[in-house]
Amino acid sequence: MRILAVLFFFTTAAYAQEARQATLAQQKLCADQAKKFYNEPEFKSKDFTEYTSHYDPKMNVCYVVIRSDLNRNDKDNWTLAYSIFDAFEGTSRGHLQMKLVGVNNKPYVCSVRSIGQKDDVYCNTEDEFFDPTKKHFGIERP
Repeated sequence: MRILAVLFFFTTAAYAQEARQATLAQQKLCADQAKKFYNEPEFKSKDFTEYTSHYDPKMNVCYVVIRSDLNRNDKDNWTLAYSIFDAFEGTSRGHLQMKLVGVNNKPYVCSVRSIGQKDDVYCNTEDEFFDPTKKHFGIERP
């Protein structure tokens, strides 16, 4: 009986580990949806923007992370922004915005909302933004 229990444990653990791995098809579907999401008119601007996709197999969610350099040609107002969305639902999951010049580069917009959470959690530093995005969404700090 113990052998069956041990075998069941290792089989279940191996299956759970495999279940958390994103397939190439899931990653491609996510990449295609992120590109489609990013190409929506509201993200087209004169400012420099780029995006990346991330599929979270544990939550079965496709995220798109959009990085924007706002007012890039105005050295006094050059601003960096990160926005995280569920690429299929369009739901905002996080936003960080801060000036890149000056002594105090503290974010003036900073919030994260994990899945199942009703309200945003506000943050005061880049770490307070990127730590939960890694924990809740699996998105690494750029």
